[in-house]
Amino acid sequence: MLGHNSVPRGSSSEARRPDSVRSAANGRGIAGQLGSVLELAAWAIHDAVNSNVANAIHVVTVQRGLDPSENTLVAGGAPAPVHMAGVAARFGIPTLVVLFEAGSAQALSR
Repeated sequence: MLGHNSVPRGSSSEARRPDSVRSAANGRGIAGQLGSVLELAAWAIHDAVNSNVANAIHVVTVQRGLDPSENTLVAGGAPAPVHMAGVAARFGIPTLVVLFEAGSAQALSR
């Protein structure tokens, strides 16, 4: 809905393309419940996910006396590239590494 997941036709990732019609319908339902428009609801959901990831990073760094801005953030996992730029900015992390096939990295890590 936000344009983050545009996948070129014929790419290896095309089969994993989200069902945009179903996503939009779900988003409209959420937007209606919030009394908002679809795009605002989508950004609210996106920000909520970023906040959850940032909270997890805070637990494993700041609460242990580590400064996340002194590290590199690696985006590995299917949805990670969509969210990690915002999370890196939140912590002042200067370097973000996005794996070429982040979804594959997630599958191989199990």
